[in-house]
Amino acid sequence: SDVIESLDSQIKLKNINISTNINDFNVYMSINDLDHLLRNLVDNAIKYNKDNGNIFIEVDSNLKTFTIKDSGIGIDNKNIDRIFERFYRVDKVRSKESGGTGLGLSIVKHICINNNLEIKVNSILDKETTFTIKF
Repeated sequence: SDVIESLDSQIKLKNINISTNINDFNVYMSINDLDHLLRNLVDNAIKYNKDNGNIFIEVDSNLKTFTIKDSGIGIDNKNIDRIFERFYRVDKVRSKESGGTGLGLSIVKHICINNNLEIKVNSILDKETTFTIKF
């Protein structure tokens, strides 16, 4: 909720609806790593979403997963394997418009590796993207 609140101005600017289903469970990692992980994923879900889009965030204590699904621009399957590379941008023109450095998902991937977390991404171009992290 802290991450969502801190990004509220971006959420309002694009009129994005965020819904959550969050159950508490313990995560054993640095609070800074956790904040960077969640902040980068939520920021991307906002940045690459459509105006009046939707974001669904779920923390499942039984499965020990964090899932974020957006109704944004999606990622072509041919680019999925590269999105975690430093400075890689799927759509360079759109990335320049929305800002960013091309480091967010690289940071997410390294935090996952350093904390033995599994990350998966599923996307449908022009429709949605879902990131799931297993703690």
